[in-house]
Amino acid sequence: LSGFVEDWAGDVPQAPDTVLYLLVEDAARRVNRPEFAGVAHMPGFCASLTHTIAEFSSAGCDSARLAGSVPESPLGAAFLAVYQEVDRELERRGVTTRAKRLERAAERIESQGLGGIRTIWLDGFHALPDPELRVIGALSHHADLTLTLGDRDATETVRARLHAMGFRQERAGRPRATPAMALMRAPGIEREAEEIARRILEQAAAGRPFREMGIIVRAAGTYVPVLRSTLERFGVPARFYFDSDLERHPAVRFPVGAVDAMLGGWDHAQTLKVLRLAPRFADSNVMDRFDFAVREQIPNAGLGALKALLAATPGAERLMRLIDDLGAIEEWRSFEMAPKDWAARFRTLRHLFRPDARSLGVSLPVPEMDEALDEAALALESRAMGIEDFWRAVKSVLRLKPLRLKDGRRNVVQVLSAEEARQWVLPVMFVCGMVEKQFPRFHAQDPFFPDAARCRLNATGIRVRTAAEFEREERALFDSAVGRATMLTTLSYPEFDARGERN
Repeated sequence: LSGFVEDWAGDVPQAPDTVLYLLVEDAARRVNRPEFAGVAHMPGFCASLTHTIAEFSSAGCDSARLAGSVPESPLGAAFLAVYQEVDRELERRGVTTRAKRLERAAERIESQGLGGIRTIWLDGFHALPDPELRVIGALSHHADLTLTLGDRDATETVRARLHAMGFRQERAGRPRATPAMALMRAPGIEREAEEIARRILEQAAAGRPFREMGIIVRAAGTYVPVLRSTLERFGVPARFYFDSDLERHPAVRFPVGAVDAMLGGWDHAQTLKVLRLAPRFADSNVMDRFDFAVREQIPNAGLGALKALLAATPGAERLMRLIDDLGAIEEWRSFEMAPKDWAARFRTLRHLFRPDARSLGVSLPVPEMDEALDEAALALESRAMGIEDFWRAVKSVLRLKPLRLKDGRRNVVQVLSAEEARQWVLPVMFVCGMVEKQFPRFHAQDPFFPDAARCRLNATGIRVRTAAEFEREERALFDSAVGRATMLTTLSYPEFDARGERN
């Protein structure tokens, strides 16, 4: 939807999620509300605060609108103070939220039309906040528009809004047969993943292509690492529709480790870890001998001592050049420059990591790294600063920024999130992790605006979801997941948890 309305959304760019987080983190410190004094420095608190601000923004409620109807809540006033500061900082930096871009697009479409587009289909939506409804209303005035919604997604409020726009409801018949259902219980998560892999291989041996099978995961943090290793071990090709952590990619870990080692005075243990990440020395006898020599004299620090150890190592010229290259960034500690200039300088670090991309099996995340540097610069004030201030912001962005590696393979098992699975129909599906509070997932009340406060906001026209509505959406995701197959759905769960207690 955001891409579709891009031509009507105006020239003000959307603030990336990482920039919003850094602005919230900085605003919480500067506003310095006593309610948040003990936790404002904690990343988990700032992440929770950012999540709620993003939720209110997505609902079309900016800080000005919230100020006019903020409900009684122990943390409501403190939350509003931070939200107002974040909105001011967004405006100062010339960026805006997705909701405001959608509202701007709705206004322009309403007044200017769609440039000849006459028919539009909208599919895959399960939550329709006010900004999206405004776009849908504007589109419906200039085109024949069809919107698909599941029964659980079409709440009474949404139905009423759509009927007011002139939509008429048509019920579609079930387009496919009800799949056979199987329940599989395993002693633990590892055995559960192995049993899924075994059954996939059985289907493949019977002639079914891998691409006609999928695995639906709700608890990604628990299941995705286990499934990755298990499917690889069983020789099952799989494409994971989950983002990786940018900061864990080798091409990112190397320059990040180099800068950290430099700022730490080139501690030998830390510097050795960085040198070990250099792809040109991943399998090197020279590096092995150097590794033993460095470990024998730890603790120690400084590049001079490392070069002295190398002087006695034959064939170490390439490794010596790498250490010299690392030493060239030492002078950066004395520089002060604007964030955008720091971003340009940090881009030069990519020459330190020069592997053949095919040796990693994946493409190097150069665009994502450049985006991370630009986003860090955007989140900071345009003033001269030292490397430590800029580097702190870069590391926060790298921690938050996702990485989706390209995978062009076709005949692979699709490993999908519950949200992504709504767009798929395959003959055979496995739905793992059928454990209480994991799927459907349990949603606690928001710490800043509990359900009672959210009900009062809804009464004023600000549509934010309560815990009960999140539970309804979870149930809709569950119902969708178990109905994605046309032939066989296998539900699975581990009988015991990590502590040996029965699920």
